[in-house]
Amino acid sequence: MSFWSLENICRVVGGRWLVAPSGDVVARGVGTDTRALVPGSVFVALKGYSHDGHEHASAAAAGGAVALIVSRGVEVGGRVPVMLVGDTREALGKLARAYRRTLKAKVVAVCGSNGKTTTVRLIDAALRGGGLVGTSSKKSFNNEIGVPLTILSAKEGDEFLICEVGSNAPGEIAALGAIVMPDVAVITSIGREHLAGFGDLAGVAREEGSIVRCLTPGGLAVLPADSGQLQGEVAGAWGEVGGGRAVWFGLGEGAGVRGVDIRHEVLGDAMGLGFAVAGGPAVRLGMIGAHNACNALAALVVARELGVGDAQAVAGLAGAAGPEMRLGVSRVGQVTVINDAYNANPESMLAALRTLDAVGPGRKVAVLGDMLELGGAEGASHAEVLAEAQACADVVLTIGPRFAQAWQRAGGEAGVEKNGAAHGCAYPSLSAGVVEAIAGQLLGGDTVLLKGSRGMRLEGVLAGLATCAAEPSGERAR
Repeated sequence: MSFWSLENICRVVGGRWLVAPSGDVVARGVGTDTRALVPGSVFVALKGYSHDGHEHASAAAAGGAVALIVSRGVEVGGRVPVMLVGDTREALGKLARAYRRTLKAKVVAVCGSNGKTTTVRLIDAALRGGGLVGTSSKKSFNNEIGVPLTILSAKEGDEFLICEVGSNAPGEIAALGAIVMPDVAVITSIGREHLAGFGDLAGVAREEGSIVRCLTPGGLAVLPADSGQLQGEVAGAWGEVGGGRAVWFGLGEGAGVRGVDIRHEVLGDAMGLGFAVAGGPAVRLGMIGAHNACNALAALVVARELGVGDAQAVAGLAGAAGPEMRLGVSRVGQVTVINDAYNANPESMLAALRTLDAVGPGRKVAVLGDMLELGGAEGASHAEVLAEAQACADVVLTIGPRFAQAWQRAGGEAGVEKNGAAHGCAYPSLSAGVVEAIAGQLLGGDTVLLKGSRGMRLEGVLAGLATCAAEPSGERAR
């Protein structure tokens, strides 16, 4: 029986037919969004905070779904098979776990506080450099819906499958890891993320480190050497599972795979990063940020594990493109913008500011949005980032009440330029008027960093700057 036969799917998820299929129907895959549903797929009706897939059951049937998986009755025209389950999200996870067991591909899980999506891109590029074919997570598909969909999108002939695995609360990585069952588990970094749920760095390390307990027998953990908390957590995990293999990567002397001689470079009309692997090859990336050298080291370790030679992996890495809103560089009028607005926590903020300090021609302007979900560490974290911003940037502009409080605790609402002149401002929220005010402070030749938590939507500043630059003015950065 084919895995994708409707009868097998029903058995795997523990469903029952409200409308039974006629004959042996084989699906082409799974979908949860009628707007992107591939004809021949099974539609899983998921219910979220603001949507309910059951309301789109008729659209799924009309769009070519060969069956519907639902948790309540639906009205659809024709004779489209309808399967009832207790919880459609749980059913999606069950189906993905069962499908994962059929795959011959090497499965890689990518976890960590920062850099997961970028590292997925880098691993994919390194493996393809060696001629391997496979499937990787789309965008940041790293939760209880995205991870199963990534697994279920894998093809029979794939040689690798890369799953980004994220967490907002304790226990999520262990639950997703039980579905992924990785042959290789990468942890990119341990930082102050979601401290409202994890409490402290030890809690973060405990959550991220739980992925090593999900490794298949003989699997490999690829780990950041600069995290003492993670070293203790992994040691405990190895004790539970009877030992395991690990490679520690990083920039310090204690790393087994170490990056050296890191430098930013001009690559044609773009900026990039160059570094060397101690005792190994030179690497060039078409992206900026010294921390991306660490992400590339992790990718190189994975490539070696899957049999790709260094020369091939390095060639693949050279062509890797970073994901959107992760240190993407663009020109807006006479201003260079570094868009790192996808998300933020203290460690990623500090890394972005140091990148601005390293690469920016002309004045360096930091536009920073509040960091969210930091719990009791909120005040100290914003004060720490503000101090680093004042050290790295000539102008510091912040958006949100948390940074405004940090300004006040620092003694005012003005930053300090490197030349000693006061220049900075705290805005309570992002609005069209604030974007215009920011644009009015920029000069031609400035380099501007945009960085903030996802909820701050700081990419709106970039769109606003583009609008301002297009307007006839002839002044300042326009």
